[in-house]
Amino acid sequence: MTLRKKPRNTSQLTVGFDPEMFLHDGVRYTPACGLIGGTKEKPIPFGKDWEGGFSYHEDNVCAEFSVPPATSPKQALDYLRDGINFMRNEVVKPKGLSIKYVGQAPFTREALSVKGANDFGCVPDFDAYEGGMTPRKVDTDLFKNYRFAGGHIHLGGPFRVPPFVIALLLDIYLVWCKYKYDRTLVYRNKWYGRPGIFRPKDYGLEYRSLSNRWLCGKDSRESVIYAIFDFGNRLLATSPNKVRSALEAVDWFEVQSILTEDFLGEHTVYDSLEEHKTIVSKKLGWNI
Repeated sequence: MTLRKKPRNTSQLTVGFDPEMFLHDGVRYTPACGLIGGTKEKPIPFGKDWEGGFSYHEDNVCAEFSVPPATSPKQALDYLRDGINFMRNEVVKPKGLSIKYVGQAPFTREALSVKGANDFGCVPDFDAYEGGMTPRKVDTDLFKNYRFAGGHIHLGGPFRVPPFVIALLLDIYLVWCKYKYDRTLVYRNKWYGRPGIFRPKDYGLEYRSLSNRWLCGKDSRESVIYAIFDFGNRLLATSPNKVRSALEAVDWFEVQSILTEDFLGEHTVYDSLEEHKTIVSKKLGWNI
């Protein structure tokens, strides 16, 4: 008799995270390369007493950890809290280092000469403003001595719209987050922090525009996570026709231009994007 695996539950929203973080020795930023171990292909599990899905690895100069997909804001907050504490206390602190959630950081030429410090982008990013069809290319020579850390968000569920549409809507829905945490990250915003950057996944998408700065405190994590669950659950309950209507009501090239060129440098720009958010919300019937 052949036993079938129980099918995965795809009836509800799942939210996951794989935060990147910089390491600091008290004087300067230190590459994680060769210090903490693990790769994207072979990450290191937290330990036998941990639920499956908790792991860490090196990614360019950053340390990165992953948590299991969560089905509620509380679960997501618990996972992130536990992951942050584990990385700080069990992985980074024993090496005499600390963790910095700063989004972008300068490294010395010597630090960037170590193996792995110039390995970028194992998987291409996609641009929602190009319809999600064109892999986005980044000229890494322009980074010079800067490196960048993301606070990427994974959304899973039986969405009825393409991943690039979700990324566009997230740009609008999370405009307050970009303004509050990322608007001063001048170098990151030119490349990895550009609007609409995502990767399609078999479960949904990975939204990659946000830096890791929203992870720096309990209040900021709560704000972002509750917003993400609210967004995802609303979208799952919204018909594709309403989403299409919302997309047609907004000049997305104007949104991209504001986020790219001005990048929320003035309150008037922020207010302009909030107006776009209001239009989209009304078309979707979300009334937020």
